[in-house]
Order: sequence, then structure tokens, then C-alpha cells
Amino acid sequence: MFHSKCYITKEVTKWKTEDNCGQIWTYPAVHIFHGTMPENIIKDVTEYCSKTNNDLAAEAVVANMRGKQSTLDMHDPLMEEFITKMLQNVCTYINKCEQNYGKGSESRSVDIDNIWDVKMVPGDYNSLHFHETESKEGVSSIFYLKVPDNGTDSDHLWPNGSDNEVGSVQKDEIIGHGLLKFRWGLLSPQNSDSFSCPDHVTIIPKIGHFYIFPSSLHHEIMPFYENKDRWSVQINFNCWSESESSTQIL
Repeated sequence: MFHSKCYITKEVTKWKTEDNCGQIWTYPAVHIFHGTMPENIIKDVTEYCSKTNNDLAAEAVVANMRGKQSTLDMHDPLMEEFITKMLQNVCTYINKCEQNYGKGSESRSVDIDNIWDVKMVPGDYNSLHFHETESKEGVSSIFYLKVPDNGTDSDHLWPNGSDNEVGSVQKDEIIGHGLLKFRWGLLSPQNSDSFSCPDHVTIIPKIGHFYIFPSSLHHEIMPFYENKDRWSVQINFNCWSESESSTQIL
């Protein structure tokens, strides 16, 4: 079973005032693609990652991160179907973003910049950061293989004052479960009010779920304390524009 959806914080809308003296414009903030991989892909990638030694090379350590990571071989037979699916979804995500932002006329080429796994144990975390790619613009993804039990079927939490799909589960009940938080607004604390769009979303990790997002989007992994591992696979994708592609040395 495979499904996907794209979260968009706000679509572009224009509201005319009744006396036609002006317009209120609402702009989108960020696009985050959410999908679920089939069971056979989850099994294959988990089997492959269980064989990686996760030696911490000095150049591979992310600042202020606790956990072990290692570079993966995307050409391994156990990874091939996963890589194909991710590339397909990245292209879908890019096309959707460019349609919404009015940039659909320029063709792009996509390739993988790097791919690695992260294995965390209780107490590990990753502080606020973003990813870089060789191309000027890029996208990143995260795919979950093992996660702590968070006691809810929901997959994300919006900030207070906006839509919240958690239902009866309160945010303070799932703190400490290795949540992923995307931040696209101001980093200083803001009072929630009805005039502002959400400036962050908290992702509740689920086995087999993946997310695709702009590499420039700040995100962090919160600490978790349950006695279970948290495994994920990350990929950075180059998104070459026509002008960049023409200057690449092949």
C-alpha cells in the first residue's frame, strides 16, 4: 500500500473588500510532502541498514547531534526500489511546488547529493539545522524505519491556535518521543493569535512514513527517553535548473 499527500500551510488567496478599496493577500509559507512506503520497502531498507556499522567519521558529524550515522550505498539491491520511489516522489513534489509558485515553465534535473542513515538511542537528539546541496536549490527527505511508541495514530501537530489532528492526545503527553519539528517562521517565541499563520509544525514519527521538504527548511529532532531505537534514512537531492545544468562538467 502506498499513499502520499502534500501539506500546504496556506494557499495563495485574494479577498476583495466589499467597497473594492483593496485586497487582502494570503501567501503560502511552506510545502511538506508526506507519504508512506509499502511494507516490502520498509523491510528491505531496514535489513540493509541493520548491516551498516554507523562509524562516526569526523566529517560526517552534524553539529550538536547525538546519534550515529553512516553513508549508505544507494545501488545496493535492497535499496533500489526505495530510491526509485523517492526520486518519483521528489519530482512530484517539485512540480507541485513550482505550479503553486508560478515557476512551472523551467525544466529541472534531479539527482542524489548524498544519502545516510541515523541511528539514535534514548537521550539522543539533533538541534536546529538545515541541509545544503551541491545545486543552488535542493530538497531533502527523511524516512522512518524504527521509532519509539508515541501512543497516537496522528502524524503531526500544528501549533496552538491552528488545526490540530491529535484529538484527545495532548502535546505534553508525547513529548520525549523523538518528535521532528519543522520551523519556517521566526525562531523567537511568538504569541499565538488569529492574525498569524502557523510558523512551525511538529511531526510525530511513524514507521514507514517519509517526508520531503526544502533543504533550506530548518528542523530539529527532539530528545526521546523510551527504551527503543529511532532509525531513519535521510537523502539530499540536487535540483538542477537549466542554467545550472548547462554549466555542469559531465
